[in-house]
Amino acid sequence: MKKNAILTVLLLFCAYLQLHADDYKILQMNTNSVKIGTVLCHQGDTFSENEQIFWSDEKQAIKAMNTRTKEVRVFAAKAFKNYKARSVKDYYLKNNHLSTRGGMVSFSDLEEELSDTIYLYDVVSIESPIPIDSLSSYVISYGHEKKKWRTLMSTDEYFYLCRELFENNEEIKEFKISLYFRNKNIDEDYLITDDLIVVLLPLMIDP
Repeated sequence: MKKNAILTVLLLFCAYLQLHADDYKILQMNTNSVKIGTVLCHQGDTFSENEQIFWSDEKQAIKAMNTRTKEVRVFAAKAFKNYKARSVKDYYLKNNHLSTRGGMVSFSDLEEELSDTIYLYDVVSIESPIPIDSLSSYVISYGHEKKKWRTLMSTDEYFYLCRELFENNEEIKEFKISLYFRNKNIDEDYLITDDLIVVLLPLMIDP
């Protein structure tokens, strides 16, 4: 009797999770289609965060928007493989990144929230723990022999890592960058992290 009650609770819980799952609309993808759940999905299609994504190539990537929060994220096959994740929800749980960063209050929080590796398709938006004004900006540096410095585009609340920041070099697809916060009234930049990896995803995979 007790086993039946436990089974009933588990089934109800699973049903609750399914009913309250977020949906994602595919905005862009670097392959013609990706099988998600039982459907072969294309650009413009919508899928549930609970559905398994069947990647066929580790270079595959999907740029999708959460239809409830309007948050846009890039999901990469290689990242899913690294975390042994099957679905979007599974991926979030395994890399400890739930869909919001609203609790950040300091640069230490920002460093903690940043993934070790960012898979960059075209642009990634990152929430700043403090407002960005005309005196402040985020800056990155990368390169060994001759270090390159780039100022990131930003709005009041977000700064952006864009593909155009990195030289169009077919041989280099992975960059180790340092991220700084810069204020014109302060002499020295504040180092947030010096070991952030940016991997450039292919814009299109040959079929």
